[in-house]
Amino acid sequence: MNRRILFITLFAVTTVFSISAQKLREGNLDFLKGETKLNIVFDYSNLKIEGRSEEYYIEKNGIKWKENWDNAKNEFFEKFVRNVNLKLIEKEKQLRCGNFLDSKYQATVRVLELDNDKDMDAEIIIAQMDNNQILARLTLTGKAGSFGTMTNLVGDAMKDAGEKIGKLLVKKL
Repeated sequence: MNRRILFITLFAVTTVFSISAQKLREGNLDFLKGETKLNIVFDYSNLKIEGRSEEYYIEKNGIKWKENWDNAKNEFFEKFVRNVNLKLIEKEKQLRCGNFLDSKYQATVRVLELDNDKDMDAEIIIAQMDNNQILARLTLTGKAGSFGTMTNLVGDAMKDAGEKIGKLLVKKL
C-alpha cells in the first residue's frame, strides 16, 4: 500500500514538473488548427552559457570553436524539429514544423540559457509571417543528457524540448 502511494506521488510530481516545463504564457494556439506548416527559426542572440555570452567562449576558445558551435546549432535545429514532428505524426496531426518560408506562422525559439548541466531554457514566440504580430508566447525547458560533450548534452536538451513542444501542440490542436 505504501509503495503504491509513493508511486502515485512520484508520478504526480513528475507530471507537474513536465507540464510546467512548457507553458503557454500568452495567447493561444487555436490559429494553428487546420494549418499544415509552421516555420521554425532559432535565435541565440541573448544566449548565456553558464552565465557567459557566446562571445566569451569564442574569445576564449578561438575561431575553430565558433565554427564547431555554428555547425552544432544546425544539428540542434534538426533534433528539435525532428522530435516535434515525431509527436505530431504519432498522433496523426497534419501540422509539420521546419524550414517553411511559405508558412503563415513562424515560431522563433529564443534560446536564453544553457546551465552547467547544459539544460536549456528558452522562449518560443509564435507570430504571423506577414506582419510579425505576436500570437503566442511559451516558455520551454529542455533536459540535457547525463554525460558527453557540450554539443551532445545540448543536443539532448533540444531533443527533449522538441518532444515537449510536440506534446503541447498535439494537446492544443
